[in-house]
Amino acid sequence: MTLTDYLTQSLVCVLLFTGYGAALVGRASPPLVACTALALFAGQALACRWWLRTHPHGPVEWLLRAVTNGARPRWREPAGPARRAVRRAVRRAAPSRSPPTGSRPGRWGRRTPRAVSEYGLSMQIIEPGQQRGHVLLIAGDAAVRRRVVQVAPSANLAALGVVPVAALLNSEVPSDTTCLDGVRDPNMVLMRLRTAAATPGPLLVYLSGRLTVDRRRGRLHLALAGTTSVSVRYTALPWEWLGTELGRRPPGLSTVLLDLAADKAAWPLLQEYGSLPAFPSAEVYGVVSPPGFAGGGNTVSSYTRHWIDQLRSSPTRPANLALHTLAVGAAALPPGALILPTARELGASAGPAPDRRTGAAEGPAEDGGGFPPGDGFPPGDRAADATAPGAAPGAAVATRRQREPGAGEGVGVTAVQDDPRPRIHALATSGRHREAAELAQTCEQQVLELYGFTSPQVTQWVEIRADLARIAGDFRLATQLWTGAGRTRLAFQTPDAPEVRAAAAGALYCWTQLKDQAAAIEAGPELIRLLRALPSLDPRHLRLAQQRLELLHHTPDRR
Repeated sequence: MTLTDYLTQSLVCVLLFTGYGAALVGRASPPLVACTALALFAGQALACRWWLRTHPHGPVEWLLRAVTNGARPRWREPAGPARRAVRRAVRRAAPSRSPPTGSRPGRWGRRTPRAVSEYGLSMQIIEPGQQRGHVLLIAGDAAVRRRVVQVAPSANLAALGVVPVAALLNSEVPSDTTCLDGVRDPNMVLMRLRTAAATPGPLLVYLSGRLTVDRRRGRLHLALAGTTSVSVRYTALPWEWLGTELGRRPPGLSTVLLDLAADKAAWPLLQEYGSLPAFPSAEVYGVVSPPGFAGGGNTVSSYTRHWIDQLRSSPTRPANLALHTLAVGAAALPPGALILPTARELGASAGPAPDRRTGAAEGPAEDGGGFPPGDGFPPGDRAADATAPGAAPGAAVATRRQREPGAGEGVGVTAVQDDPRPRIHALATSGRHREAAELAQTCEQQVLELYGFTSPQVTQWVEIRADLARIAGDFRLATQLWTGAGRTRLAFQTPDAPEVRAAAAGALYCWTQLKDQAAAIEAGPELIRLLRALPSLDPRHLRLAQQRLELLHHTPDRR
């Protein structure tokens, strides 16, 4: 009724004070004006109360909804008996302060949660002091490049919406789920975020969409539906709002899951930071893809899909860190993707965390952060946990799977008991590239003796060495390793397999970064043969490689 009241006040005042009506402006005394305003306000209050007894909206609001939605909304409320039935259901569902006289103690001694559903009413009564969890799923604006969807937030939310809430939260407490898809108002998202943050139990916030930046202030925002480069300040969700609301919660009860794609304005800022602004009291896991990568269309993103698959396929619910690393290892992330948390953040956040089921603090995990026990090398009859080819530092994250009984028995080589990939990643990100490369090569030799030259496990370690060479700036070795890994995978996998395409993309990226003309000419033909064998790859990549190789042949060496 607010718009109706506003227009009614304007019409009455126009008729009283302007020349179109009584023309009382300048002639009415201040007390008369004040009395007129109070009388108008009181009359509108009574009229609104009378109108809303039988109508859900005011007349102007009803017309506005009809024009906006293109459909005729409901004009009148249900009849009086239906409304009274709903009110009686609410009163019956409300807990009584004291048991009625003569009632049985067993019935009123302990109130248990029960649901009431009548005339569309659905509610649940929770005992005092009982914990309650919350799952908040937020879909921002889709990331689109050259009319190709890179990240489809609506598809991601639809996939997560069918996962049981108990599995998402890793808790059996009663929980609520809120899905925000297609929201254009950041204040509405903030209101839902505050409601979720006020939950005393575990909280999961999932964010998917396009990450952008306010160019005037240089602050990161999550673009909502309809956000453009000029309307970021008014239609996007500021990233600092998330930190402010989640920072008030106790540590260990909040998890933020991200599947984002940064645009061209936000990516340089992320490269400068090296990460996203952290939330002190929340665990943050996810990926931020760089601009310009070829997306998968209106389908579930690779990281979210594998996150859900790992959650469903595991016999027991893994810890959040283990679930994240398994998803990163299985997803074919684009080259340069930002993996959260980074190695520095993992080292800084090590320590006991409260158990979501009991609220007590856990001791340090014996197997290193909630990973299932294993030797770090999957058996030969399982697919390898492929590291994200060409990904940014942090992509070669540790993934350990449980070894089957009897696997590898009789082999005369002692398997490594702890997964060496976290150690290798820590060495590479700290600048100790030579030590990381030597450790990776030693592990590759051990796996080679265990499984053979063409096994998926050896190919995985070749890709890890290629990524280490890229981090160290040795693009010649990285190109050779990525190309070899792509040819090996192509011999056992289909040309449209994500691992094959990712290996080819990593080889092409490292080859384009190769400044040595002779080395580029030497590695170019093998790379082009690999690209020609992939019909599903973007044909522009093959043309780019052919044009650069032809240009290198016709350009004299300046050395």
